[in-house]
Order: sequence, then C-alpha cells, then structure tokens
Amino acid sequence: MRAARCDVIAGLALSVMTAVMILGVAGCGAMGNKNPFPGSLGEMLDPLFPQSPGDWAREAINPALDADKRRRAVEMLSSATWGGEKPYLRLYRVYVDFPDDDDTIISVCVRALGRHGTPEDVPRLTKMLGPTSAYKPPVYVRWEAAKALQRIHHPSAVAPLIAASTRDQDTDVRMAAVKALAQYDQPFVFDALVGALNDRVFAVRHSALSSLKTLTGQDLGPDTRQWIDWGRKHRGELFAGRQPYVWQPYEKPWGFWDKMQFWKKPQPVPPRLPAGMEQATVDVGETDSALTTQ
Repeated sequence: MRAARCDVIAGLALSVMTAVMILGVAGCGAMGNKNPFPGSLGEMLDPLFPQSPGDWAREAINPALDADKRRRAVEMLSSATWGGEKPYLRLYRVYVDFPDDDDTIISVCVRALGRHGTPEDVPRLTKMLGPTSAYKPPVYVRWEAAKALQRIHHPSAVAPLIAASTRDQDTDVRMAAVKALAQYDQPFVFDALVGALNDRVFAVRHSALSSLKTLTGQDLGPDTRQWIDWGRKHRGELFAGRQPYVWQPYEKPWGFWDKMQFWKKPQPVPPRLPAGMEQATVDVGETDSALTTQ
C-alpha cells in the first residue's frame, strides 16, 4: 500500500505544481516568503513571513517533511477559494485512499473533501467512519468524516451513518452522524433517529430531535413513545412536512480593518445545500431555523 501511495503522489506532484503555475502563484519563487529566523523566535514571527501557495503545494506533497508541516500545508490549500481545483482534490483523495500516513494529515484531507468534495467521495468518507481491513481511523478522523457527510449527499451514506450514530463509542461522532441523517427521508432513517432519542448522552438526543423536526416538520418532544405512536399512524406520510436541510459555512469574524470600515455592512454567508442534493428538494432561501448543521 505504501509503495502504491508513493507512486500516486509522485505522479500527482506534476499536476499540483501545474495548477500552481496556472493560478499564477509559482512565480513567488522556490523559497516564497520563508521565515529566516529559526526556532521559537521564528514561530513567533511566522505571521510576518507568510508562505506562498506554491510553498504550500510543494510541502503538501513532500514525503521528506514531517507530518506537521504537510498537515499545515494541506490545511492552507484546502481553505483557499481555489482549494477545490482538480489537482488538489486528487491530493486529498490520495491521502484518504491510502491511509498509511499520519492520522492528523488524513483528518484534514477528510475535512477538505467535506469542503470541496462531490458525491463520488462518499464511499471513501464512509470508510473513515469505522475500521477497515487496512485502517482503523481514530476518533478525530471518524468525527471529520461524519461532519463531511453533512455536506455531501448520497444515499449510500445512510447505512454507515446509522451504524455510526448507534455504535460509535464517541459522543461527537454519534452526534455528527445523527445530524447528517436529517438529509434522508427514508423510513429506516426515521426509525434510527427515534432510537437515538434514547442515547445516554443529552447532546446526541438533542441532535436526534432536531433531525426529526427537519425530516417530519413535527415537534413531539424527546419522548420516544410519542414519536413511535405518531410514526405508526403516519407511516405513509412521515415526511409530508419535511423542512429544508442546509448547512451553514464558516463565517470569518471581522478583523481590525473590517471594524475600521464601520460604514460597510457585513455580507452574511448564505446557507448551502449539500453537494449532490437536488435543488428542487430544498429552498435555500428559508430562514436560519431550518439549519441542521454547523
């Protein structure tokens, strides 16, 4: 697996660097704006010597660097507006498809796929929800995978999400999986969410109730028996009152210069549909009360 992964990354390097040149950032030079100060002093002065996107791309695919530097490079690439370009998507996918590297790098690549991925990435994300024959994802990788599946829609994610919402030992993973299930108007999803109302942790129960409200348009409270009775009476129309499911992108807080320009009104970041969800199923103009993810 390691040899195959190295071969893929070696071939990927040319694509990534080509993208960097197309974006007009390779001209920053091989060294970019590298911090000339070593040690802890250099770490303090890092903000004064920002690296170029070309540096990030080179560091992300350089196996000779330590994991911290490669992870930071992937984070910087994926957070850029152009971080969803095809060469960078291939980079994230390679790390997830061949998870024999540092787990923290895999986690940021999973997060990057949640930000820029497509429904074709759902199978690789669901594999990160539980152990496979070749990889046992730690809790923070599983959590990132569940959060990523809140932003990408595909029916094949339903069964793995239900398994994560009921079997995972970590509260945050179960809670993220329960939130992601609110996309899917299927009877066994309804049943799984009703079952999650009995979770031992309040946060999971609260998320399950929120997802049930989104899927059914009903607010029957946290009592499982009421939901079971209602479900029996309305089995053929469980989702007649379904509410919109959207997710809210991160909104960067105002910085110093933003606050100085007090005459400018902030432009709110609008909620978004999950990638792959039909436009006809959700009206993204609904109010914030329809938001089910963070």
